[in-house]
Amino acid sequence: MAAFSPRPQLAPIHLGAFGVATSTSLVVLFVLCWLVAAILPGLEGASHGWITLFTKAPVGSVRALIEGAIWSIIFGWIIAIVMAPTYNRIAGD
Repeated sequence: MAAFSPRPQLAPIHLGAFGVATSTSLVVLFVLCWLVAAILPGLEGASHGWITLFTKAPVGSVRALIEGAIWSIIFGWIIAIVMAPTYNRIAGD
């Protein structure tokens, strides 16, 4: 008779930590794209799509930077609120 070891228990994702990590990642990505658009306007196509996901302000403007950072934080938390409990429920089964 073969002995089966129990399935290893996966650690749950902490909602607060995941929310901060996701928001920070989106803000960093947005700022990098904004810098490309602001410093190298000829490469605007490389970042234009990402910037317009978060703001309707002119690409490369300070307003776009501020709005984009704010919306990146908001969307990061929305992702965390949906993803962390979903993962925890699936991993717990």
